[in-house]
Amino acid sequence: MPGPVMRLLLPPMLALVALPAAAVVVEDIPSPRPAGWTVDLTGTLQPDTVRALDQLGDEVKTQTGAELAVVVVPSTDGVPQRQFATELANRWGLGDREKNNGVLVFAALDDRAAEIVLGEGIDDAGLVTVALDIMHGEMVPRFRAGDPAGAIYHGALASAQRILGASPTAAGAALPAVTPPPEAIAALLRSASQSVPSQATYPAGVPVGGGGRGLALLATAGGLTLLGGTGLVLRRRRPRQCKDCRIPMVRLDEAEDDAHLAPAEQVEERVGSVDYDVWMCPACNLTEKLRYGAFFTSYATCPQCGARTASSTSWTEREATTSSEGRARVDESCEHCDYRQSFTRVIPRVVEREPSTGVSRSSAYSSSSSSSSSSRSSSSRPSSSGFGGGRSGGGGASGRW
Repeated sequence: MPGPVMRLLLPPMLALVALPAAAVVVEDIPSPRPAGWTVDLTGTLQPDTVRALDQLGDEVKTQTGAELAVVVVPSTDGVPQRQFATELANRWGLGDREKNNGVLVFAALDDRAAEIVLGEGIDDAGLVTVALDIMHGEMVPRFRAGDPAGAIYHGALASAQRILGASPTAAGAALPAVTPPPEAIAALLRSASQSVPSQATYPAGVPVGGGGRGLALLATAGGLTLLGGTGLVLRRRRPRQCKDCRIPMVRLDEAEDDAHLAPAEQVEERVGSVDYDVWMCPACNLTEKLRYGAFFTSYATCPQCGARTASSTSWTEREATTSSEGRARVDESCEHCDYRQSFTRVIPRVVEREPSTGVSRSSAYSSSSSSSSSSRSSSSRPSSSGFGGGRSGGGGASGRW
């Protein structure tokens, strides 16, 4: 006799026949529009979580005009997850057609990989840093603790607030009550303690420029930064007392503290992305290790080893013109582990503006893929997916657990 029929419970508009992990390709993933903003091909998200994510997407669209989608698949079958997620976002046309302000929160659970993909209109260094903070501060620790639903929900919520500048009421939505096992809680605390958010972030919605007002804001920010930095130094150097012996501890010098640092931590100090202080009790040899992230650094958190030792280089393969997009190659690598990743990003077409009116002479947007140099006009963007016709060049943040 045939075995029992297995059913995959999904929202009514997204009911699909369950596919083997290796069979999932971009074309297999249906657009969630107009019913919602969420696709889960794994059955990981409970109905309450899907409703909360769909409400979040509605509020982002209403408040900002941007578009936020969430997709969960079992595996990308060997396709790099960043490439897969970017192709999906572009197939749907996630984001406004002119502003290109879409965000895709993507997870391939069997691959233990996640992505936050940004539209071209919001793909700048500041928001990429924010995306990295969200990935490694909100998502990866929860994935490692065995809470994929919480990782996806909180990653999407933080993206709505910190990247797109929304103030969703969905922030108070309750997730299904889950009590993780003790080892999962311990893993979450351990992972969170190792993830120090970068301090070089640029909150969404903060104006840049603006004449005298902009200069005043920059001056004020500079003064606050100086005062804050002075306070951090004083707080960092303040005397510390051994919690067991109740006597003053001694701060080890740079040569001595290396013996108490893990290999990844030593590399972080070597590249200057993180500095560690190790304090030791002269009586009982109890040590306390404190981690201080650099205010400004070109290094990001490595999606493979979790150390703040990943860097990237890029160069232009083809210059953008008013008639066609350009193409840039990006190589990412880690100073500590063997993480290496290369991908191609699209450079937007050059838009000429009338000096007197600011009206664009050429505002049509073409699209291209990393595997092809051909381009097509914006009129060929997806129009039947229910999204706005936006585009992504592949910028964002990656996470592994």
